[in-house]
Amino acid sequence: MKKTVRTLLTIILIISLVSVPAAMAEAQMAPRSNAYVSSFDNKISALGDGKVKIEFDTWGTGTMYAIGASVIKLYDQNGLVYTFKMTNSDYTAQMIGSNTPFFHGSVTYNGVSGNTYYATVTHYAAKNGGSGTENLTSNSVVA
Repeated sequence: MKKTVRTLLTIILIISLVSVPAAMAEAQMAPRSNAYVSSFDNKISALGDGKVKIEFDTWGTGTMYAIGASVIKLYDQNGLVYTFKMTNSDYTAQMIGSNTPFFHGSVTYNGVSGNTYYATVTHYAAKNGGSGTENLTSNSVVA
């Protein structure tokens, strides 16, 4: 009986020690490489009739003065087709949040059915007079 309990406790201990690092690695989208953006992710999806949607998530290193995407460049198979900028008032609310540690945003583009699109997102975070950026290119989709 004691041997069975000891074996069972040993197995549980080994499983818990192995699973914690794996769970931590899975939770982080992209590694931190600056003092402002801690992790980030983005994707593009086809909505039909040539329309595509670019979604992104940006995590800061704490509560950030501004956080999100500063620039999103959309490409098709022939090259750059459109640039979304946070400084353009049409997109500011969709691209940048304030006084928060995390921001999820999205923009849409009315493209051409049958074209292949992908996007490069410049993730941005700022606080205390400093800022950092990280670039990530999305998957490709056919609109």
